[in-house]
Amino acid sequence: MLALAIGVVLMVPGRHAAAPPADSGLLAPATPRGVLALLLATLPDAPTADHGTDANGSLHVSTFLFRRNVTGMVRLTVSTYHGAPETTPGGRPGDVFGAPTRYDAGTVVRIGSNATDCTRATSIWSYHPDGTLVEVDVATCLLDQGALKMTEKSVLSTEEAVAIANDPRWGVRIDESYNERGARLTDVTTFG
Repeated sequence: MLALAIGVVLMVPGRHAAAPPADSGLLAPATPRGVLALLLATLPDAPTADHGTDANGSLHVSTFLFRRNVTGMVRLTVSTYHGAPETTPGGRPGDVFGAPTRYDAGTVVRIGSNATDCTRATSIWSYHPDGTLVEVDVATCLLDQGALKMTEKSVLSTEEAVAIANDPRWGVRIDESYNERGARLTDVTTFG
């Protein structure tokens, strides 16, 4: 788990601080840093810090978002699924999911919560029609000097987290421009 050292943080401006280059239109196998770059592009316009990728090379990334006087961790995982989204088991120990909801873009979304793990206070699982599964976890706690500190509210609303998970750019193949942007990120650590 990434730890946020309160007070000493390298912040990166929000995505609208400078217009990002346009997507190239060419798909390439997603890299962890490419997924991180795409996550940063989908987040609301606000500073971020403590960017991380999974040490085992999976498409699992995280960042901390600073907005509305709230700091919170956002994690995202991209993988694939098989079978009907309505019957595909999902979740981890402690997760409680509501009924699946079908969206206009063809995605099926399950919204969950976890009362025993504040790093997954809200979990969004978006099943895309092409077989991509996007999981977005929004935390309601921070690690401050080795102790968990609860935040007053979530840094993302459920609707914002669903919009991120439903973004059609997600996949195990993404626009190569995100892999290129991710390769240029200099403030990325590994976790796991």
